[in-house]
Amino acid sequence: MQQARATLDRPVSAVVRTDPAPVASTVERASGARRPAGVVLGDDAPSLAGAVEAAPAITTMRLLSGRYAATLDISKPVTLTGAGTDTVLEAGGNGSVLTAQSPDVAVTNLRIVGVGDATAGEIAADDGSMWDERIRLTYGYGDAGVRLRDANRSRVENVTVHTPANGIVALDSPDTVVRDVDVHGTNGTAGFMGVLPMYSQVVVEGLRRP
Repeated sequence: MQQARATLDRPVSAVVRTDPAPVASTVERASGARRPAGVVLGDDAPSLAGAVEAAPAITTMRLLSGRYAATLDISKPVTLTGAGTDTVLEAGGNGSVLTAQSPDVAVTNLRIVGVGDATAGEIAADDGSMWDERIRLTYGYGDAGVRLRDANRSRVENVTVHTPANGIVALDSPDTVVRDVDVHGTNGTAGFMGVLPMYSQVVVEGLRRP
């Protein structure tokens, strides 16, 4: 799991905020050749998705406290780190909030809300013979707070997810680490999975279902 740990040690390429004042003060405190860019959404980038797309690979994007309207698709090795539960990614109840389709992606120190509740399909048989297929479609391909697909060696740490569906799905993403995650799901039988590895060897530590 050495490679998964390395995703937390990347240089900061951008500090992102919806308000310019906190960005300016944070960037000013940085020094040297690695001073990050200050990104104000609506001015320097049209959206958080646009800021992520513009970020160089193998760097860290710091999201300051605030609420970010986002349905993110990450296709390169970057680290997305927030300021704890005061950094909120919100998808408006439509789809997965963050989908990573690259190895070596890290998502840390933030909160995710507004997850959709869709599944990928329904299985007609109810005699138990199609149980594996039901799990694969209903859970593995349903909406999630964080979806990892072909995202080997990725990491999700210190993340809180409020979801009517899955918390974190790791599909074909071996050597992934999920650590210190809170998943607030639906009570009873209506919810999906807190953390679901499929076709993946995943280390899960400190999972909490409040």
